[in-house]
Amino acid sequence: MEINPRDNVQLILPTLLDRAVRLQPHETLVTYQGDSKFHEISYLEQFQRAKRLGSVLTKHVSAGQVVGTLMWNNSNHVLLYHAVPCIGAVIHTLNVRLSPQELSYIIKHADDKIIFVDEDHLPLLAQCEAAVFHGLDFLIVCGPKQGIGGGWSLPAEMAHKCKTCGVQVFDFEEYVASGHVDFAWPVMQGKALESDIIGLCYTSGTTGTPKGVGFSHRALYIQMLSVSATDVWSLSRTDCVLPVVPQFHVWAWAIPFLALMHGFKMCLMHKWNDGESILKMMSTHQVTLAAGVPSIWQACKVVYEANPQSYYRGQFVLERVLCGGSAPPKEIQEWFMREFNAELVNGWGMTECSPNASTSRHISLRRDRGNTNEEKLKRTRNPGYSLAGLEMRIANPDNLDEDQRPMESGELLVRSPCVTGAYHKQPPTSDKFHKGWLITGDVAKIDEDGALQLVDRSKVSAQDSPLCLQSFGE
Repeated sequence: MEINPRDNVQLILPTLLDRAVRLQPHETLVTYQGDSKFHEISYLEQFQRAKRLGSVLTKHVSAGQVVGTLMWNNSNHVLLYHAVPCIGAVIHTLNVRLSPQELSYIIKHADDKIIFVDEDHLPLLAQCEAAVFHGLDFLIVCGPKQGIGGGWSLPAEMAHKCKTCGVQVFDFEEYVASGHVDFAWPVMQGKALESDIIGLCYTSGTTGTPKGVGFSHRALYIQMLSVSATDVWSLSRTDCVLPVVPQFHVWAWAIPFLALMHGFKMCLMHKWNDGESILKMMSTHQVTLAAGVPSIWQACKVVYEANPQSYYRGQFVLERVLCGGSAPPKEIQEWFMREFNAELVNGWGMTECSPNASTSRHISLRRDRGNTNEEKLKRTRNPGYSLAGLEMRIANPDNLDEDQRPMESGELLVRSPCVTGAYHKQPPTSDKFHKGWLITGDVAKIDEDGALQLVDRSKVSAQDSPLCLQSFGE
């Protein structure tokens, strides 16, 4: 039979990222500004700014070139998540927790041409090697307040490096304002392929050099559809979502992309990740889903319990809490259930998986509907079931072609359209990839219900471990 024209349609991100403004143009993105103050911008305003940013960026970067970001969680950063992929360039999120030496290596290896930086990260960037600035063409600085220009100055050392290396420096708001709204995304002009790389993240490089993972339109497109499912995160445009997990680390578990797809209200903490500020955001803006690591939720619990008179259950409408980075402590699960009637959602993922790979919910199977609260908590102590389209194998560590027996632990291997098959600028190697499968470095087993259980790290990965990070790509 002949190929149906529909099967030639490319899965490219603008078809998802431009959806929010069509569905809920007046819904908002909220960024915390400190001192109980918030900056709000509608999806319509955000979309217009993204078009302006995209139009000016096309004058300075070509398709496939890399745009770095050294930024907190805020609406400016979301703007770059939107504009950069839609012009066919590559957005490279830089981890603000890394040392100047690590950042220097990553920026040079990725070949960043432009870097967008929040003003309070300027001292960190200023300490990077001179070679970093020799490779840069532009530096765009975001001021301390969203939507307001100025309020920053370059450290003397950085100013000298920029001048010596010919790096042009702009204020973010002035840069965006120089673009125009009536701009058509280049990748929608029929030239982009779903296999084009539009994002780049690096593993943490605990003992070796960090490794870059490229993300294609197709991988992120499928990831976004997968995690939106009812059995995964149950995302809806009626939600209000708070990703405390940083945008500089594996896309904040892809939540900013998902916001642009669904049009749900999204709250962003900028640099304020203390328990009191997070609880303030949750109560003020009626957050229904939040995402972060156990230490974040522990900090919230401490603040909440230390000031019980300041909080009451009716202030919150929290329904689901995504917990990553490590297995969620039982006391945190119980606290969310008791105080908020909220479900703590567990899972597993890696940077290499784009990043989410499995999820465990209180009610994961039909027979769970009658479970007691204790049984629900037990269900979510393990990472659960793989996302649709992702295959898992438990292999014999001494012979990866051989599967282990049921309930026997072994090397966890995964593959899917979202799982990378090689690292940036590196050919696939036998210690990380095996016949199309990613070697995760985790020792795991599949239980009698078909759910994933993590047991340990493999011996090789314990020595050179940066790749596999339990729970939603942390």
